[in-house]
Amino acid sequence: MNTIALPFCKTSFEAPKPKPAGYPKSLKTLGDHIRTRRMDLGRLQKDVAKLLCASVLTVCNWETNRTSPAERWVPRIIDFLRNAPCVVSSDLKERTADPPATRGVSRSRLGCATSE
Repeated sequence: MNTIALPFCKTSFEAPKPKPAGYPKSLKTLGDHIRTRRMDLGRLQKDVAKLLCASVLTVCNWETNRTSPAERWVPRIIDFLRNAPCVVSSDLKERTADPPATRGVSRSRLGCATSE
């Protein structure tokens, strides 16, 4: 038996659009944050590289977590991400925690206030 669908019997289903291939499942590294933001904006790696004044290979290496951004890139990356992610690689933490200029120099000699 044939059933005829009447015009007032419309059924619609809504679901979120699936994420594109290569979209990070979780944001664990700074590269994951960069890739997510880039894909959300619908930009190519070359567009982000131009925006950050970096090479396309550099952006690719960050996104694939082959390398982590050097300290000099962090301000530009934060501007691109529009926030400061809590994810900072361990080697970047080590480099920023104790700058080379202060290694081996006492706090009093640097002029830092000491807690009493």
